[in-house]
Amino acid sequence: MSSHHFVREGQEPALVIVDALGLDLTEPLLEWVPQVVVLNDAVDDVKNWGIKIDVVIRTSYSEEHLSELLSHQFPFELVTDKYGDALVTALRFLENAGQVAVNLVMHLSDDRFRLLEKFAHLSINVITQHERWLLCSGRFEKWTPAGSSLSLRLTQDGQQVALEGLTRQNQGVTSLTDGTVRISSPQLFWVGDSL
Repeated sequence: MSSHHFVREGQEPALVIVDALGLDLTEPLLEWVPQVVVLNDAVDDVKNWGIKIDVVIRTSYSEEHLSELLSHQFPFELVTDKYGDALVTALRFLENAGQVAVNLVMHLSDDRFRLLEKFAHLSINVITQHERWLLCSGRFEKWTPAGSSLSLRLTQDGQQVALEGLTRQNQGVTSLTDGTVRISSPQLFWVGDSL
């Protein structure tokens, strides 16, 4: 995409940097100049990447320390964690701002998967060190070459899942032929793709 394309504010997914996993993972997400939200613990690293930070979710650092640390970033907004979880504060902040989609750069754990499922009304895309995860509601489809593997994480025990063009293998699915594959379920589910 060339830089002459414009996206109206609020249409592009916001970018939340929970863990500073690297500029190489983050840079492609900056193409449409999203609102960039950085959690307190990632600020030191992200500051050194030279990208514009719009919002910092403050937990341990004082306002004075962050203002000094990010003096070259003005204007930016400081939001104090009021939920005891900076990730929840970031997602609530984006909800209140009318944001409908978010890209998150972070490590994933069972607890974080479950936490993000509570925000399923947002379009959630998570980038980890090795995979991109999408939280799906109802249906997922993608064109893949034969033999491509996707990770599949269900949100409930005994969850019903319909697969088209895919076969189950271990913790994931593999495409049978070149073409569009589909996964559907009445409950939320996650699909992961290797980076």
